[in-house]
Amino acid sequence: MKTVSRQNKSLSRGLDLEGKNAKRYEIESEHFRTKWKEVLDKGNPYYNPNFSLDRSDYSLNVEGYSSLRTQ
Repeated sequence: MKTVSRQNKSLSRGLDLEGKNAKRYEIESEHFRTKWKEVLDKGNPYYNPNFSLDRSDYSLNVEGYSSLRTQ
Protein backbone atom coordinates (compact mmCIF):
# COMPACT_ATOMS: atom_id res chain seq x y z
CA MET A 1 0.00 0.00 0.00
CA LYS A 2 1.27 3.47 -0.91
CA THR A 3 0.37 6.59 1.08
CA VAL A 4 0.60 10.08 -0.38
CA SER A 5 0.46 13.22 1.71
CA ARG A 6 -0.32 16.60 0.14
CA GLN A 7 -0.59 20.07 1.55
CA ASN A 8 -2.61 22.71 -0.22
CA LYS A 9 -1.91 25.97 1.59
CA SER A 10 -4.30 27.93 -0.56
CA LEU A 11 -7.15 25.76 0.73
CA SER A 12 -6.46 26.63 4.36
CA ARG A 13 -5.00 30.13 3.97
CA GLY A 14 -6.99 31.34 0.99
CA LEU A 15 -5.68 33.26 -2.00
CA ASP A 16 -3.13 36.04 -1.53
CA LEU A 17 -4.95 38.53 -3.73
CA GLU A 18 -6.49 41.01 -1.30
CA GLY A 19 -6.93 42.01 2.31
CA LYS A 20 -4.86 40.50 5.10
CA ASN A 21 -3.67 37.63 2.89
CA ALA A 22 -2.23 40.05 0.33
CA LYS A 23 -0.52 42.01 3.11
CA ARG A 24 0.94 38.81 4.62
CA TYR A 25 2.17 37.72 1.18
CA GLU A 26 3.89 41.08 0.63
CA ILE A 27 5.58 40.89 4.05
CA GLU A 28 6.75 37.31 3.43
CA SER A 29 8.00 38.22 -0.06
CA GLU A 30 9.96 41.21 1.25
CA HIS A 31 11.49 39.04 3.99
CA PHE A 32 12.56 36.48 1.38
CA ARG A 33 14.09 39.16 -0.89
CA THR A 34 15.95 40.73 2.05
CA LYS A 35 17.23 37.42 3.41
CA TRP A 36 18.45 36.17 0.03
CA LYS A 37 19.48 39.54 -1.50
CA GLU A 38 23.10 38.57 -2.18
CA VAL A 39 22.10 35.36 -3.92
CA LEU A 40 19.27 37.01 -5.87
CA ASP A 41 21.50 39.90 -6.99
CA LYS A 42 23.86 37.44 -8.65
CA GLY A 43 21.00 36.23 -10.82
CA ASN A 44 19.99 32.73 -11.73
CA PRO A 45 21.64 31.52 -14.93
CA TYR A 46 18.93 28.87 -15.27
CA TYR A 47 15.95 31.23 -14.96
CA ASN A 48 14.24 31.74 -18.30
CA PRO A 49 14.61 35.42 -19.32
CA ASN A 50 11.22 35.15 -21.05
CA PHE A 51 9.61 35.13 -17.58
CA SER A 52 9.17 38.36 -15.64
CA LEU A 53 11.26 38.94 -12.54
CA ASP A 54 8.76 41.54 -11.33
CA ARG A 55 5.99 39.02 -10.67
CA SER A 56 5.86 35.73 -8.82
CA ASP A 57 3.40 33.99 -11.14
CA TYR A 58 5.80 33.26 -14.04
CA SER A 59 4.18 35.93 -16.20
CA LEU A 60 5.80 36.40 -19.56
CA ASN A 61 8.36 39.17 -19.86
CA VAL A 62 6.62 40.58 -22.94
CA GLU A 63 8.26 44.00 -22.69
CA GLY A 64 11.77 42.54 -22.52
CA TYR A 65 12.39 44.56 -19.37
CA SER A 66 12.47 43.89 -15.66
CA SER A 67 13.28 46.38 -12.94
CA LEU A 68 15.04 43.56 -11.10
CA ARG A 69 17.25 42.37 -13.96
CA THR A 70 20.76 43.82 -13.72
CA GLN A 71 22.11 42.57 -17.01
